[in-house]
Amino acid sequence: MPTHETQNDRDNEQAIISMIYPHARKLSNFYRFDFFVDEPPCVYEVKSRKKKYPTWFVSLSKVMVGMNYESVGLAAFFLVRFEDTGEIFRVRPATTDFTYEWGGNSRGDANDIEPLAVFKLDDMEPITAPH
Repeated sequence: MPTHETQNDRDNEQAIISMIYPHARKLSNFYRFDFFVDEPPCVYEVKSRKKKYPTWFVSLSKVMVGMNYESVGLAAFFLVRFEDTGEIFRVRPATTDFTYEWGGNSRGDANDIEPLAVFKLDDMEPITAPH
């Protein structure tokens, strides 16, 4: 599976999850999600987006991986930070409605055009990092 993730992306993901769960454990690429949290036991995929819109989308294949975790009793969440506002939102696809679209990002890579899961920000939980 192609990846466009850089070391900077991984560092950013670690910084975002550490704001909420300082003891989250990084998962290997084999697991297709970014982090495991011990209490409560769950997994997180961490995303950073440049600009906040009324909706947020992610590859449907990532949602499908999350549903596989859910099928064995492990809650799966997406944690999204918007760079323009600094806001962080959390969503659990197993308990949140979403729609489907065909699309992707603007890198021009044909592998980035795919089925997407689209979530309304109003249906996502705003997260405040503890101080």
